[in-house]
Amino acid sequence: MNDEKWEQLIESIRDKFEVTDLRTEDIDVHGHTETHETLEFNSPMGSLRIVRETKPLVLDKKEFYSHRAGDTARTEYVVSDTEVSHKLRVYKENDYGEYTEIDASSVGF
Repeated sequence: MNDEKWEQLIESIRDKFEVTDLRTEDIDVHGHTETHETLEFNSPMGSLRIVRETKPLVLDKKEFYSHRAGDTARTEYVVSDTEVSHKLRVYKENDYGEYTEIDASSVGF
């Protein structure tokens, strides 16, 4: 989901439902930064959370093995400096106040 469609989704949800939280977090993962944009709102289905994960595009994955006793294998990722990938996750609040992931197509996204 590109930036323009994400902004359209936020505006559409703001028009239809009560937005309770909108925040952005930068998280360091394996030496690169991921951005998580979170939108929480109340809908007829209950409280929903939409998280858009933006991270650098993985260009290559290198695995290094060692045949020495006691040594472990390691994986290095080669990521793009210019290209990013986006992933959209939808969560629904259960009876215990915890969010569980649901299929985005069941909500209509």
